[in-house]
Amino acid sequence: MNLQNLKWTKNVKPKNGEPWAYQAFKVGNLFKLAWKDDEGNANKPQQGDLVLIRQGGYVTHLVEILITSQSVRNGKVISTSIELLKCFG
Repeated sequence: MNLQNLKWTKNVKPKNGEPWAYQAFKVGNLFKLAWKDDEGNANKPQQGDLVLIRQGGYVTHLVEILITSQSVRNGKVISTSIELLKCFG
């Protein structure tokens, strides 16, 4: 696997008593990544970028950004939503 597009790491916390966030998603699954609008880099990920998802000191997923959508106000990007990711494991 070519990791040249590995540009991001994201620390996540499980919710609802789950031991791991996103544990239901396996290799090849598509899903939406929660990314707070107020995080400084939330408007920078691009299609094709790779993201390592970390939880409790462990890397749990490597995902590729497939689709992003941006909210624009007065000509400025105010938030980016990562709409679709492909999970590599």
